[in-house]
Parts: sequence; C-alpha cells; structure tokens
Amino acid sequence: MRLYEGSSPQFIKDTTLNQIAEKLKSAFLFLYRYNPSPQELNSWRNSMRAISQVFQFADLLDHGVILEYQLPMTSRRLDCLVTGRDNHQSDNAVIIELKQRDKCRPFDGDREVITPLGFSEKEVLHPSVQVGQYKTYLEDTHTAFYEGDNPVRLSACSYLHNYSFDQNDVLPEETFRDVLLSYPLFSADDVAHKNDYLLFEYELDVQFRCAGSEAFVNWINNTLGISKTANIIWTGEEPFDFRIIETPEKLEAAIREKIGEGYTARLSAGFCWDWSKELNRDGTLREDVRIGEYRRPWNARPEATRLPKGIPKATLWAYDPRGIDQIGCIYTVQGFEFDYIGVIFGPDLTYDLDSQEWRGHPEKSGDPIVRKSKDRFVELVKNTYRVLLSRGMKGCYVHFMDKDTERFFRSRMETKKTFQ
Repeated sequence: MRLYEGSSPQFIKDTTLNQIAEKLKSAFLFLYRYNPSPQELNSWRNSMRAISQVFQFADLLDHGVILEYQLPMTSRRLDCLVTGRDNHQSDNAVIIELKQRDKCRPFDGDREVITPLGFSEKEVLHPSVQVGQYKTYLEDTHTAFYEGDNPVRLSACSYLHNYSFDQNDVLPEETFRDVLLSYPLFSADDVAHKNDYLLFEYELDVQFRCAGSEAFVNWINNTLGISKTANIIWTGEEPFDFRIIETPEKLEAAIREKIGEGYTARLSAGFCWDWSKELNRDGTLREDVRIGEYRRPWNARPEATRLPKGIPKATLWAYDPRGIDQIGCIYTVQGFEFDYIGVIFGPDLTYDLDSQEWRGHPEKSGDPIVRKSKDRFVELVKNTYRVLLSRGMKGCYVHFMDKDTERFFRSRMETKKTFQ
C-alpha cells in the first residue's frame, strides 16, 4: 500500500506545482477514511520539496518514485523509495528516510539520540539505525528482494534537510560509525557543498548475513522450500556456526554464554503463542511462551507504556542487555541483526516425512494476521522462519519442537554439531 507512485519527472512536477501534499492527502483519505493531521501535511510539503530539489540537482530523471509506502503487516510507512537500474542494468531501490529535525543531543544508549518533538524532547532511534531497520524489514518481507536469480538490490539512507552539523554533533559520532557506513546520513550541508559527490550516488558493498555465508541463506531457502538453490546440503564448511539444540533451556544457556563472551545475541521464536496486551499485576510481562516447564515472556509490545524498570521497550529490545530475558517476536526481530540468534522452531510449521512436504497448522499460530491468511498461511510462516534463522551474523542455534521437522533438517546436514 502506498500513497503515491510515479516517475521522478512527474514527482518533480507535482512538487514544483505544490500539488504533492494534496495528492498524498487525497490518497490518505481514500485508504484510511480520515484526513491526515495538519502537522503531517506540513511535513509532506517541506520534505517532498527538499527531496525533489535533490532529484533535480542530481539529474535523477529516469527513476520511479514511491511515497509513503506501508511496510507489509505493519502500520509503519517509508517516506520515499526510489527505483531504477545501475550501470550494469541491475534493478535497484533506495529507501530515503526524510527528517525535518534540525538538532539532536546525546542519549545514554548506543542507538538512540534525544531530539525536540513539538514542545518537548524525546529519545528516538538514530536516523541511520531507523532506516536500516526499514531496509532489513522490507528485504525480509517482500519477495522482490530475495526471490529469483536477480532480486532487486536494496539500499537505504536518511536525509535531514534542515540539519547542519556542528563541531560536537552527536549524529556523526564514533558510536554510530558502523551504522553510518551501512546507511549513510545526509544533511543540508551535503546539498549545499556537494562534498565532491552527488547526493545519493553512493556504492554499498553487498552485505550478506551469516558471516558472509550466502551458502547458509541459500540452504535455508532450499530446506524450507522457498526457492530452489544449489545448496541442498549444509556441510558446515562455511565459517558459520549452525547447531540444533535439544531443549529450550539449553538453547537459552547457549545464547547467554555467547553474550558472556562479548557477542550480541538474542532468543526468538515462531509466533505460536498469544502476545498478551495486559501486564501482570506487578507490572511484569506475562510468560506467554510456554514449552513444558520452560516459560518466558515475549518482548514488550510496541504500544506498551509505563513499563517497569528493567523491561526494555520494543524498539530497544535488541540493544538493552535486559532484552535477553524476553523472547523476540517476529515483528520485533526482523528489524535487527545479531552475532548469534537462538530460534525456537514452533509447531505452526512442520515437515511431513511421509508425504515429504511442509504443512501449516493455523490452530497452532498466535499471529492473528497470519492465522487468517488461508491459502497463504504456509508461505507466510515459512518466511517467518526464514527471517528468524537468518538474523545471526556468526551463528544460529535452533530448538525444534516437532521432532520430524528436526529429523528433516538433520537429513540435509553433513555436520552433526549439537549440544548434548
């Protein structure tokens, strides 16, 4: 779902004639049945004018432009998505996150900053962190970016068109160096002074998850029946640590051990349990994920407020050390990457060894959206596990609740690494 799509020359014309905000407003009213706020209208006018000027400046006149694209199965919208082909005629797309803010100051976390919003200040994700999550999410949920022989290559950046860096500015600090290299941030100064390059004409090395092991990602896609690849068997020769672990308790212990060694790591699970909206009377999260005697809560819901001390917000779950005490839900996990990921492969998707096919079990799903997807249920749940299994850069440890599914995975492995 999107509010606007067209060619870059048409977008420039609509912006120059002051029509773009009205077109977005009309599309918004048609889709949502209420008008956008005056603040959002003003934001569209200012930000779309700024990015339109960049397109003209950089002579981007043979591209496609999509505005306010709603990410699948969420309420979040991308500000701008530009499509086109590179010098090798390969399909490319770039997410551009647009910000009107003109100043920020440091925050205690290593992924957030403090910025004025209205008449107060609020802790928000660094723009590069935010747009990086959007990129990862879109890559994981839209088949154009992972299916076929030549999927669309996706990049992302942010443009703070009112922002000028000062001498001690927080945004380009060393803390954010790695994320800025992956997801560049441009300010008003970049347009004004060029910095020896045209805005948005940058090259990014193709980054594979899983320690650069494209073979592991291909093996997962093949094993789940998402796409046919050359990697039918996982040999363990790649520099990636994949293990099957026999109990959820041992899985959690293995992930905590990696954290103790200084790695980033989290636990996740298929959406096979309800995600409680209510907290316990003492303010703690309800232990929705239950496997025998093993019980853990999901991460906090995105809309949760007044969480007690010690429970991180959903946006901070991946970074706050206390996030290890909760299980990551697919809608939270898919925006992040870790050194190691622990995955509980639930009973909503199982492999039938007799018929040799994957079977979906909507009655075992806790996801109200996917549960009602009827003929698409198996496809969507396969994608859930593809996302979860590919969150680790160095390793992935899995506990299978269904033993036939575990046997099927083992039958496609030559390595026998496991925890006893």
